[in-house]
Amino acid sequence: MINDILDFSAIEAGSYEVHPDRFSLREMTQKVVKILLHRAQDKKLKLSCTVDGNIPDQVRGDREKITQVLVSLLGNAIKFTDAGEVKLELQMCQNAENPRLKISVTDTGVGIPGDKLDRIFEYFTQADASATRRFGGTGLGLALAKKLVEKMGGHLKVDSREGLGSLFSF
Repeated sequence: MINDILDFSAIEAGSYEVHPDRFSLREMTQKVVKILLHRAQDKKLKLSCTVDGNIPDQVRGDREKITQVLVSLLGNAIKFTDAGEVKLELQMCQNAENPRLKISVTDTGVGIPGDKLDRIFEYFTQADASATRRFGGTGLGLALAKKLVEKMGGHLKVDSREGLGSLFSF
């Protein structure tokens, strides 16, 4: 929580910078999944990761910020899913001039009511105020994830249905 607040402050102050370098996306996602696997297993959830074969061995991006976004999205998916699965998928969007990576996190959790979708990316906001009591959290994770993705030139979006789960992608 302290790191989230510090990141929030840095972003608001305009001093949060992106530091792109080359790294193995496969290795990074394997580490993230490994870190969160025990939380999924404790809830008897299936946690899977699929990486498109077209993704090169090395990609250029901010490894730390991508990791932070993935931990936030996967952590939320696990937190808000009581049964079923959480999936992480990485795909290349083929465009000869500007190939882009698409990362998606899908869950079979509680979902988000349609009238609350526009609010979930606001700081200190959750879709359901009672969720704080049931699930915990500060309401900073998704807001920070959205800002980080935008800092890296991407767009974080959500598709969700209450009771059926959610799909976050960037």
